[in-house]
Amino acid sequence: IQCIGRLEKWKSRYRDHFEPWVERMAETDALISLATFHFNFPEFCFPDFTDAEMIKATALGHPLIPVDHRVCNDFSIAGEEKIVMITGANMAGKSTFLRTVGVNMVLAMTGAPVCASRFTVKPVAVFTSMRTSDSLLHHESYFYAELKRIKTIVDELAQGRKMLIILDEILKGTNSEDKHRGSQAVLERIFALGGTAIIATHDLDLAKSESLFGGRMINLCFEIGIDGSEVSFDYKL
Repeated sequence: IQCIGRLEKWKSRYRDHFEPWVERMAETDALISLATFHFNFPEFCFPDFTDAEMIKATALGHPLIPVDHRVCNDFSIAGEEKIVMITGANMAGKSTFLRTVGVNMVLAMTGAPVCASRFTVKPVAVFTSMRTSDSLLHHESYFYAELKRIKTIVDELAQGRKMLIILDEILKGTNSEDKHRGSQAVLERIFALGGTAIIATHDLDLAKSESLFGGRMINLCFEIGIDGSEVSFDYKL
């Protein structure tokens, strides 16, 4: 009873200080995590920031893939108002590459080292539509959830927000014809609003839109090798 009484007095005396203490502890814990990340991966580089180009990376890799399995790629987006379209077979590495760019962008904005030998980036927000899911609770289909996410991105662009958009297989929750028409409309809207995006797709016809956008669209791909019944992946862009 005496201990409970003392605890109640302590809470009454320090209740106005408790929230700032928790915030400081959380900030310290985050800084320790970033410092440990740098200690564990001394080969990672700290990013350089610029206004000249969106991304310029040498030997860019995913930090969660062990080094003996990690395949790194050089990658750049020179300036804004460009869309990089990435095609390739299933399991060829498209989604992993999108995550690689996204997670390293977030690390760079946090002030942490990135999984690259050199990484120059323009300070912008990162908006993604990659792992959208349906919701029984909110009566939302997968397709509707996709549309909501895309609308959020377009609305942010319309308000003039500078950001890098990362989209994995636009509108995969609908049929092929509607998916192509809808994806084309999304591309046109992003271009009209001056957005910069990296998009992975299986829609090769969508990749053929390059000629419509005056050099602002860049096509890249991941190839696979087939030798008889053996399929091989090199994960090189």
